[in-house]
Amino acid sequence: MSIALAQLPPRLRAFIAVRLDQAIVAQVARFIEEIQALKADVSWVKPSNLHLTLRFLGDQAPTSRLGPLSRALIEALSSCAPFCATVAGVGAFPEISRPRVIWVGFEARPLIELAERVEQCALAAGFEPSTRAFAPHLTIGRTRSLRGFGPTQSALVQAQKRQFGRATIDAITIYRSELSTLGPNYYEIFTVKLSGAGGCR
Repeated sequence: MSIALAQLPPRLRAFIAVRLDQAIVAQVARFIEEIQALKADVSWVKPSNLHLTLRFLGDQAPTSRLGPLSRALIEALSSCAPFCATVAGVGAFPEISRPRVIWVGFEARPLIELAERVEQCALAAGFEPSTRAFAPHLTIGRTRSLRGFGPTQSALVQAQKRQFGRATIDAITIYRSELSTLGPNYYEIFTVKLSGAGGCR
């Protein structure tokens, strides 16, 4: 555990995510640099903050539930083995023509199964059900306005099938998020390794 629960405030902004291989981060960061040069009004994610969110726990998540959540994750993931996920595709929510969130995609059925286990653990620890279906993606930017967005939109369309490599998924981490004027800062609270031999069953 990177941060003792006793040192944390009673409530905090938290989420569960996968940290990515540095090789994948480098590929995505290179793409962000290419798109950033087009000067759209987009807040781009710093390479050090790139992560694959499995479950958002809330802006005011009770710290008291993180202990039970950590124990549930250890038990639920004991039979999960590390696996690879293809990082490919570029898109936006709700769509490229009027984006709010710009993302890079993932292709791996075990990733869906992993997220389902994480959701069950969150429910068992007392968190409310997730309000959104899990769609594996890596947020790389958030649009502030569509001013001058045309060139960026064209670049995103051209990059819809771009390949970024294969990511090794071998652990998940509960993170604390602290917002600031310079962007969010993330701190590891607890990490669970995938050490099983038979994959998520």
